[in-house]
Amino acid sequence: MGWNQITNIPNEIGNLKKLELLFLDHNNINNVPKNIGNIINLKELDLSENNLTSYPKAIGNLKNIERLYLNGNPIDEAIPKSYNNFKKIEIFEYSHWNECQKFEFFMNNLNINGGIFECNEKGKLIIINLDIEKITIPQKVIDQIGKYKNLKKLTIHASFKGEIYNFDAIKHLSSLTDLDIDNGIFNKDRTQLRDNFFPTGICKATNLEKIKFIGFNFNSFPKSISDLKKLKYLNLSNNEIKAIPNRIGDLEKLEILIYLITE
Repeated sequence: MGWNQITNIPNEIGNLKKLELLFLDHNNINNVPKNIGNIINLKELDLSENNLTSYPKAIGNLKNIERLYLNGNPIDEAIPKSYNNFKKIEIFEYSHWNECQKFEFFMNNLNINGGIFECNEKGKLIIINLDIEKITIPQKVIDQIGKYKNLKKLTIHASFKGEIYNFDAIKHLSSLTDLDIDNGIFNKDRTQLRDNFFPTGICKATNLEKIKFIGFNFNSFPKSISDLKKLKYLNLSNNEIKAIPNRIGDLEKLEILIYLITE
């Protein structure tokens, strides 16, 4: 039953005590029922190229399994100890996706394509470049990005609309040095931010050296703007700022400050 559009495996699959071969590769399966461990005569199981995000522990009960295929799934965790029960295993192909693959999979599920992602030698995501101006970015993308603590450069040139956005997740990016978020320098319909403040989450990413934040409706700054001690470049064009705040004077390493207002 491979190469179909199956999303779930029924619990009743465990009733097939005499089943020896089960091919469910290249589907959209994201969960495996515990009852699969009851198929005691199963010798070959192919769940490759699905949407599994963890190793199904019940598979560890398949003591007669000889060939097991779990490759091509967005799994990023250790193989469970229950898999040590395999006594007859001959072939075991498994997945261990790096963070680039996991994030690309996440974006593809939102039907957002065209990004460029780079990982370091340890498989940690260090660069995200979403130069996709005609595509709307939902809040959940910002929240997801906050999970990648090794990220050094984040570029989002896209459309932000239909939601009240917050950038709290950026505070978790302690390695971030370059932030470029552009909602369109000529976009007169500026996107609404929570509280109309420059995001405090960005201010807490204190290793930032470059910030470009364009096309939003904020008009004031939190006190924490002073915490960006390493900042050298600040471009806040096409927002709703009425005056340069006194706290900008605390950014002693600042070399370039751009406040272009587009009417």
